[in-house]
Amino acid sequence: MKRVCETSDVAPQAGDAVLLKTGWGRYFMTDNATYLEGEPGIDESAAKWLTAQGVVAIGADNMALEVLPGTNHPEIMMPVHQHCLVEAGVHIIENMVLADLARDGVTSFCFVVLPVKFKGATGCPVRPVAIL
Repeated sequence: MKRVCETSDVAPQAGDAVLLKTGWGRYFMTDNATYLEGEPGIDESAAKWLTAQGVVAIGADNMALEVLPGTNHPEIMMPVHQHCLVEAGVHIIENMVLADLARDGVTSFCFVVLPVKFKGATGCPVRPVAIL
């Protein structure tokens, strides 16, 4: 993850959201069998590096943020989710449409997340907005 940030000339800072284009989003609603069979994503070490930078949210264009099936802890279901949400208090945003930003070479922007207010919920749909 650190190398990806260096290559993209970005340095996550405290309070930032980091959005990752894995390319997997291209299968959503076009090839659902492929989309659901597994996915690229980050592993626990990448999540820990990002949370150590003080980010408040991590989003991706896949369905679970993390690589599936998981790699490091076969006995732990979704270790990236457990680390981000439970241990670090970092929000996860899934199924994002990031292809246009990546195509245009946009690596830094003002990011606004507009959540739906559900009382007592542990998650909700959001409207992510990139302001360039």
